[in-house]
This record gives sequence, structure tokens and C-alpha cells, in this order.
Amino acid sequence: MARDHGLLAATALLALANGFFNPLLAPQTMAAVILLAPQPVAALPQALAFLSIVLGALLTLVAGGVPAALYERVLGRQPGDPGTALVWLCATGLLALPAIAMAGSLFLR
Repeated sequence: MARDHGLLAATALLALANGFFNPLLAPQTMAAVILLAPQPVAALPQALAFLSIVLGALLTLVAGGVPAALYERVLGRQPGDPGTALVWLCATGLLALPAIAMAGSLFLR
């Protein structure tokens, strides 16, 4: 059970990194936040940046959870199975590859 928490924490960190560093996701999430945010929030650039990072991370978590849910459903696993958490981590890692490359290029200069 403790191993599941570590996998889920790693999944959340990968999703957050994807929301923060992904060059492909940033323009879309920024545009979505500008369109959906109320006027006082849209006036603050820091709030727009924060909300776009959070939205990108949430979209990554949801998109990475789809293969995990399909895995759980097709194989008839119980909720909370370690295999499901591993599938979720791997799917999120694949979605976060552009962000990992971007972070690597920024930090390894």
C-alpha cells in the first residue's frame, strides 16, 4: 500500500512538471485560462500563469488516468491495484516527455 502512494506521488510530480515545462501544452492552457477566467483573475499575469500550470497538470493527470482505467476495467482489477498505479505513472511519463526534454535543456545548459 505504501508503494502505491509513492507511485501516485511520482505521477503527480510528473503531471506538475508537464504543466510547468511543456512547450506544447502551455499556449493551449494559457488560452483556455484567458477565456474561462473571470476578469479580475485575467488581469493578473501571475494568476494566469499559475492557473495555466495547474490546468496543464490536471489535464495530464486525467489523460494519463484513461489508460489506467482501461487497464483496470479490461483485466477486472480492484481499485487501488499497484498495477493500475504503475500504468498511470507510465502513461503520465509518456505525456510528460516533451516537458522533461524542455526541463533538461533549461537546467543542463
